Amino acid sequence: MNAMTPSTKRRWALFVLIVLHVVGAIGILTGWAGLLLPLSGVNLAIATALLLWLNRPQWRWWWLAAPALGFGAEVIGVQTGWLFGAYSYGSGLGPRLAGVPLLLGPLWLMMLWGSWSLVSSSRTLQAKPRATRVLLAASAMTALDGLIEPVAVRAGWWSWANDLGAVPWTNYASWFGIAACLLAFAPPADSTTESKAAGTTIARELFLIFTAFFTLLNLFPWTP
Repeated sequence: MNAMTPSTKRRWALFVLIVLHVVGAIGILTGWAGLLLPLSGVNLAIATALLLWLNRPQWRWWWLAAPALGFGAEVIGVQTGWLFGAYSYGSGLGPRLAGVPLLLGPLWLMMLWGSWSLVSSSRTLQAKPRATRVLLAASAMTALDGLIEPVAVRAGWWSWANDLGAVPWTNYASWFGIAACLLAFAPPADSTTESKAAGTTIARELFLIFTAFFTLLNLFPWTP
């Protein structure tokens, strides 16, 4: 039996990701949030595994540094209240280290590589200076965080320690600034071979799936 081609692997990965998020969105919106929300960490772990599996030809030092630095920023934020504002994580995203779920590092990687792949897929933007593409990718990542925040607070993944429980502007400023710094050193989202194209494409598709998932949970009412 012939081994699966990278394109076939990407299609299977995309199928799994779509099924997970469609089932999750429909289940949460139809009253099954109490059953599904505790599985959020598992969903993130599966998405991470698929992203790494498809992007293996792209791996460079950045693939270790970016999630490590993103996780480190979260630790600083939780422990000091600097950067993002005063907040704390609940138990819904799995085991924590220094108050931060271990899956936050992979989440930073997924959002960084997804936004970078999204911007890099545009032929118009490919001709733009790298700094322009970095700022656009950081903006896309910050916009996605804006969709995630209300859902995460309602789900109990994390909470803000101010009087109203509102998301402070420093959160978005820090997301944008840290993302831009990390994206400035991102390797090219390469599509020169079938293997690299599959990895770049699944990262972009995962970013869009996240966007659709959290948009739905913001548009329609649901109970944790």
